[in-house]
Amino acid sequence: MKSLWKFVYHFFPFQLLFLHFRRSFLLLVFWLLLFAMAGGWLFKSIGIPYLFEMPEYLGDVNFLSFFIMGVVLGLFIMAFHIASYIFYSYRFTFLATLTRPLYRFSMNNSIIPLVFFVYYSIVIISALYKEGYSIGQISLDILALAFGIVISIFMSFTYFFSTIRKHNTKSADDHAEDKLPKPLRMLIRKDKKLEQSPEDKNVFTYLRNYHSIRIARPSGHYDDNERLQILQQHHTNAAIYFLALLLLLFVLSIFSNNRFAMIPAGASLVLLLTMYLMIFGAIFSWLKTWTTSVLLIMIFALNYFSGMPQFQSTHKVAGIDYTKDPLPFTYDAMDEVTTDSIIKYDRQLMIKALNGWKKRQKADKPRLIIFNSSGGGMRSSLFTLAALQYIDSMTAGDFHQQIFMINGSSGGMIGAAYYRELFIQRERGKLMGINGKAYYNALGTDILNAVGFTLVVNDLFFPLRTYRKAGFKYRANRGSMWENKFNLNTDGILDKPIIAYKELESTGEIPLLVLAPTLINNGQRLFMSPMGLSFFCKYQLAYKTRRTDLYDGIEFSRFFKTKQGDSLSIVSALRMSSTFPYITPMVNLPTEPKMEVIDAGARDNDGFLLTLRFLHLFKDWIQENTSGVFIVQAQAARPISEIINPNPYKTRLSSIVKPLGGMVNSFGTLQGFERAEMLFYTQDWVDFPLEIVPISLLTEQDEISLSWHLTKSEKAHVYNSIRSKRLKDKFDYIAKSVN
Repeated sequence: MKSLWKFVYHFFPFQLLFLHFRRSFLLLVFWLLLFAMAGGWLFKSIGIPYLFEMPEYLGDVNFLSFFIMGVVLGLFIMAFHIASYIFYSYRFTFLATLTRPLYRFSMNNSIIPLVFFVYYSIVIISALYKEGYSIGQISLDILALAFGIVISIFMSFTYFFSTIRKHNTKSADDHAEDKLPKPLRMLIRKDKKLEQSPEDKNVFTYLRNYHSIRIARPSGHYDDNERLQILQQHHTNAAIYFLALLLLLFVLSIFSNNRFAMIPAGASLVLLLTMYLMIFGAIFSWLKTWTTSVLLIMIFALNYFSGMPQFQSTHKVAGIDYTKDPLPFTYDAMDEVTTDSIIKYDRQLMIKALNGWKKRQKADKPRLIIFNSSGGGMRSSLFTLAALQYIDSMTAGDFHQQIFMINGSSGGMIGAAYYRELFIQRERGKLMGINGKAYYNALGTDILNAVGFTLVVNDLFFPLRTYRKAGFKYRANRGSMWENKFNLNTDGILDKPIIAYKELESTGEIPLLVLAPTLINNGQRLFMSPMGLSFFCKYQLAYKTRRTDLYDGIEFSRFFKTKQGDSLSIVSALRMSSTFPYITPMVNLPTEPKMEVIDAGARDNDGFLLTLRFLHLFKDWIQENTSGVFIVQAQAARPISEIINPNPYKTRLSSIVKPLGGMVNSFGTLQGFERAEMLFYTQDWVDFPLEIVPISLLTEQDEISLSWHLTKSEKAHVYNSIRSKRLKDKFDYIAKSVN
């Protein structure tokens, strides 16, 4: 046993592994990120692990998509070997006695990459097996991954690192260096002298190749300059490799809108890590042990300068005019577009729409139906669409005809807007069979892959691509990519301005769709609709209170009238209402200070609070003209558990985040308390029948990703839940409740 331990301890692969854990924390961080993303330890809620488990290329998960993933992983592994070689080759001078020292070093430096490959393969096998892939297909995909890695590493060695050791002559690396411009030669710094290290004496054996072990020979018979020249003969080629990666990202950024250039998003994330790994290696070649300290200083400095106006990135939304002076975002400006006369005018128009809706109903005093839809990414979009399709098929179209208002947040509003447009097209005779599964499949087509790819090669790199809309020029980003991919998936059926729905909504021919994303500046809502909604923006109270308390929101169309607010696409508005952190960027609007928009769910996840506001404002008309109000709530958010969990913050360190973390973890519960409180107060003013019927997608045991990518099994689960025994009674009751 002692001899075995001695062999292991003095074996070069294990010496490198020990060295990484002792000295290479920052190098290991890159691997930790890769393990975490691939294994679902990190960003699981937004679907990032899916990008690794089932990479898509041209809309398919197949041999080619896994091959591309393998190629990029091979580039990352090579970058890891190169960085490690720059870090540690001088510590093992026996490498100077070998031909192709980088090749030998890389072979012995492969324990971590091999462990990752095995782990990643297990993750892929498990994910594909759950999705119903055959053993043959799974085996082929793993083979494609391995083949891509091997090809990538082989090509890297062939084109960049096949330099053979030469003594007493000018090395091939020196010839390559002479051909490079001086600034590029400085990317990777060469050491001036060889430093002795204790690790050199600890290596007794090394892997010559994957099936033979050799004894490490001493290199003392070479002078220090010769050994240093041999060990550093690949440093210039490392700079070339870095430039090649930079060029690859540059090309992908330019052609990011081309479907053939859109590699799997998981691969693009790995490519970005590869780029950062090479940058880290280049910095280390100059700073050595000062690298970590200098990097921290650089991060803080970049963070500081990024806060300056001239360095701030602005995420614009297409259709809005950003070329002129920004509008003042002040309470005086709000006063100008929310006068008493404007509010009175908008209330009159809304009553006109209500009267138009009533004329289209079969009963003299119909039930007014309001549809609430919660947020929840694609799962919410699909659940809302499937629910509307199913109820409408049960009622021969009467249910949708009887809805007056739809509101909510995020993905739910996307599904509702999509079905509303399908309904319009059917009424005009342009579409048939709108309750078929083809539309469900179209809405469920992946968006995350395109968004993730654009995030990596454009938003986090150099945003090079621009486009024009409504006469203005905009820089492409992952937000515009989300809109493009959504329009592509849905055949552009919603590619029209919000104002296009004004006539149909104002006459009550279609449901009023109210989008209300949240402004992070002060928590106000941004009401987006072709109808005037000034009565939602300001509380008209009989009591004196602070001016800031009166304004609950801003009406988008009036406030941005001079900025061509009417040109805003309904898809852009839906995206703004569905702004999920990191995945889609927060939109900045042309005001001073800038309005920054996030998901509507931050204020009112299922739109119920806004529904109660509407009922209160028009309670007299409702009482006189209807037989009551029927609210259907499509809830795709995770239900609040009836089990009260113990405090998760028990250690001293975790107690630091306890106050903030506890509030974040209770976010859904807090909104539930507010809804219950407001519903309690309705007992004092509701003089008409009011009924609420919630339909919930998830049980406490269900796991469906909160992202813009769902697996086949997840999409099937959402679709089948509509027809499940658990929800059958709810849907039957809703169908019977329609006049």
